[in-house]
Amino acid sequence: MKINEDRQLIITKDDGTQTIMEILFTYEHPDNEKTYVLYFDPANDEEVLASRYDDEGNLYDVDGEEYEHLSAILENFLEEQEEPEPEEEEKED
Repeated sequence: MKINEDRQLIITKDDGTQTIMEILFTYEHPDNEKTYVLYFDPANDEEVLASRYDDEGNLYDVDGEEYEHLSAILENFLEEQEEPEPEEEEKED
């Protein structure tokens, strides 16, 4: 895994092919200090993927409690993105 300056994640598969994904956000769990990346394929932005990663850039699948926790984090993130920004109150002259 490599992250470039455009917040893209470059994944190299076992056969050497590379896939470029867009990073939604990264997250460090406050209790276990594991780091995660949530990302999506720009060709299919309906599906968000999540992986744990280490200092060497290796990606690991998440499941069970890790997956449930990240699903809740993602849901909160998406809700915050959908909230409309408060409009400035118009001043009366």
